[in-house]
Amino acid sequence: MSRKATYILTCILLLLGLPAATFAQGASVSCAQDYTVQSGDSLTSIAGQLFGSGDAYSAIVDATNAAAQSGSYNTITNPSLIVPGWTLCIPNADDVQMAMDSGMMDDAMMDSSMGMMDASMMGTTILATANPGDLANDILVGLSPDLAMEQSAFSGFSGITSIESVKYSHDGTAYLTADLADSTGAIVIVDNLMSSNAMIGDGSRMIAGPSTGLVAPKGLYVVDDLGLILVADFGAKDIKVFSTDSTGDAAPLFTVDNLGGERSLWDIHHDLASDTLFVAGTDGAFLVYDNFSADHGMAGPNRVVTPINTLGGKISVNLHGIYYVPASDTLLLSDVGDAASASDGQLFTIANALNVRNTAPVVAQIAGSNTQLGNPVDIDFDGSNLYVAEKSNDMVLRFDNILAKTGMLNITADQSMAVTKAESVTVVDPSMMGQSMMMDSGMMGSAVLATANPGELANDKLVDLSADLSATQTSFSDFSGITSVESVKYGQDGAAYLTADMANSIGAIVIVDNLMNSNAMIGAGSRIIAGPTTGLVAPKGLYVVDDLGLILVADFGAKDIKVFSTDSSGNAAPLFTVTDLGSDRSLWDIHHDWASDTLFVAGTDGVALVYDNFSANQGASGPDRMVIPADESGKKISVNLHGVSYVPTSDTLLLSDVGDAASASDGQLFAINNVSMADNLVAVDLQIGGSSTQLGNPVDIDFDGSNLYVAEKSNDMVLRFDNLLAKSGTLNIAADQSMAVTKAESVVVVP
Repeated sequence: MSRKATYILTCILLLLGLPAATFAQGASVSCAQDYTVQSGDSLTSIAGQLFGSGDAYSAIVDATNAAAQSGSYNTITNPSLIVPGWTLCIPNADDVQMAMDSGMMDDAMMDSSMGMMDASMMGTTILATANPGDLANDILVGLSPDLAMEQSAFSGFSGITSIESVKYSHDGTAYLTADLADSTGAIVIVDNLMSSNAMIGDGSRMIAGPSTGLVAPKGLYVVDDLGLILVADFGAKDIKVFSTDSTGDAAPLFTVDNLGGERSLWDIHHDLASDTLFVAGTDGAFLVYDNFSADHGMAGPNRVVTPINTLGGKISVNLHGIYYVPASDTLLLSDVGDAASASDGQLFTIANALNVRNTAPVVAQIAGSNTQLGNPVDIDFDGSNLYVAEKSNDMVLRFDNILAKTGMLNITADQSMAVTKAESVTVVDPSMMGQSMMMDSGMMGSAVLATANPGELANDKLVDLSADLSATQTSFSDFSGITSVESVKYGQDGAAYLTADMANSIGAIVIVDNLMNSNAMIGAGSRIIAGPTTGLVAPKGLYVVDDLGLILVADFGAKDIKVFSTDSSGNAAPLFTVTDLGSDRSLWDIHHDWASDTLFVAGTDGVALVYDNFSANQGASGPDRMVIPADESGKKISVNLHGVSYVPTSDTLLLSDVGDAASASDGQLFAINNVSMADNLVAVDLQIGGSSTQLGNPVDIDFDGSNLYVAEKSNDMVLRFDNLLAKSGTLNIAADQSMAVTKAESVVVVP
C-alpha cells in the first residue's frame, strides 16, 4: 500500500463494510453492460459476481461515476451505500483484470479511504419498518438522520405475515417482533443485522413455539446487564421475560400478568439504574413497576398514572410508544387516539417520572393539524431529538430538542420522511454495534433502525437510516419463515435480535449475523457460535490471537474465560475454559501479549489477573499473579476494573475502573509500569480521576501507541488522553479530545 492510516472506531462507529475506493485515477473506462442494483446488493458482491473478486468494486465505482456525467447513471459518493434501483456502469472484464494484475486498484483504494472516513461515515442511522397491508410490501428501510433520503431497503420476509417493531440492545443485537402465518407472535433475534442480508425469518437464533406463550408481541426491551428480554405481548395482555440466551421453544423466565386492571399494553422501557419498568397501556394510562428485576411485577404496578392537562382533565386515549430519559427523569409518550383517525395522535412529556402518582400534568403536549400525528405507534430518543413512527400518515418524523418544549404545541416536525405504514423506529447509536459492523459497513457513526409494519408481511421491512434522517442506507425485507417482525435490537457482538410472529401462530426470537453485508435472506443467517455446548452466558470482552487461531472470551456471566478456535461454528465446545480466577470474582475484559504469551484480565473486584505461558498452561493453575492498584501508602484504590490494555514496549498495564456503575463521576484510569514483575498491592504510576476528567463508567479502553482512547458510557463520550505514558502522579485533567457517543460501550483502534 502506498499509504497507511489508522482509524479510531467505537461500538457506535460501526457499518464500515466497504472501504471507499476508486479505480486508478486516469484509467480509461467504458460500459460493457448496465447493472440495476437489487435489494441487499453491495458493490463487493456485484464485483464478485461479475469479475470473480470483490476487490474489483473500485472499477465499477470509477466507470459509473465517469458515466454519470452524461446523466444516465447515479454518482457513487460512498461505495458502501448503493440504493436499489440505481443503474451501474459495468466496465469491460479485460480492463478490470489488467488493473487488478497491475496492482493499480490497491493504491487507489487506500488513497481514497480517508475521504470516505471523513465524509460519508458519520452520523446516526435510522432503521424503520414499513407494514403496508400484505407481506409483499413489508420492508425494513434505512434512512439518513435528516430523513431526506432512503438509502436501502430489505424485503422478503418468508414465514412472517407482518413485522411490527424493531429495537436495538446496547450490545448491537437487533430484536424484532412479528406476526406469523399461524396467527401467533414471534421474537426474531438477529446478530450483526447491519452486516448481513440473510433472511430474517430464520435469523441467527429464534425464540418460538407453544412454550413461549407469545401471541401478538409488540414492543420489547433488552436489559443487557441482566441478560433479559422484556416483551410487551399485546395479544396475551401480559409482559413476558426471556433470557437473552433463550432459543427455540423456550418458556419465559417469568410472566407479568397483573397490569393493575383489565387493559392491554403496547410498549415498555426499563431503566437499569433504578430498576424501574415503564409500560404504555392502551387505555391511556402508563404503569410503573419498581424493583422490577427483583419483584417480577408479581404484586402489579406500583403506580398507574394518567396524563392530564393543566385543568386536571385526562388527555390520553391509547398510549403506544414510551421512552424514559433518566438524566432528566422525564417520560416520553405517544398516543394514537382512535386508530381509525389520521389526525388525533399526540406526544407527551412527563416530568418527575419516577415519583408521579395517579395523575401527571404533562410538560408538553404536541398535537394538531400541523403535527402530522395520527397514529404515532412508536418513538425513540437520541439524547436530544424524538423520532416518531407515524403509521396512519406513512411518515417517520423527528421533533428536535424535545425536552426543551413546553405547553400545548401544534407544530410541524423538524424533519420527516415518507415510510409506508411506519410501524417502529429505533435509533442505533455507536455503542449498539459490533466490531464486525465497523469493519463491514460503510458508515462511521450511529445508526437508527426502524421497522415498518403496514398490514401484511409483503410490506414489512427493517430500515437503516442515517441519524439526520436525510437518507435510507439499508433496507431488509426477506423475512423467511416469519409472518411478521415486531421489534429489533442489536447485541454487543453486532448480532441482530428480532421479535417476530411465525407461520405456526407462535412467537419467535430470531438472531442474524452480518445482516448488512450479505445478500442472503435474513432467515438463513450466517456463521454463529452458539448453543448449550458453548457454555456462553454473558460474554463481554474478547481478544483474537490470530497467530494461534484462538478467540479468547471473557464470560462475565459464567465467571470464566472461554477459548474457541477462529474456525468454530454452531454449537461448538470451547477448546478449553479457564475457571480458576484466583477467587470468587468475575471479569470484564482481557488482553493477550503474543511475544510473552501473557494474558491480562480485568477483574470486576478491582484486581487485575496475570496468566503467564497462557497458551501452554491454559490457565489450569489459576493466575500466576494478582495485581491490585494502590496509592503510595499501599491502600487499594481500584473498585471495578473493566478495560485492560498492555503496552509491551514499556511493560505498562493500562486499566480503566468504572467504580460504582450507578455513579457518573467516580471512574478512573491507571497505568502500572514494570507490570511483568508486579504482584499484590502495587502503587500505580498514574491515576486519572475527578471532576475534570468526565470519567464515570469508562467501560473500555484502547491504545494507539501514544494516546489512550476511552469509551465513557455514563457520560456518553469517547475520550482521548494524549501522550499517556508521559503522564504520572494523580491527575484530575480533561481529556485532550472528546466526542459525544451515546452510551459508548467499547472502543478499538483499527490500524
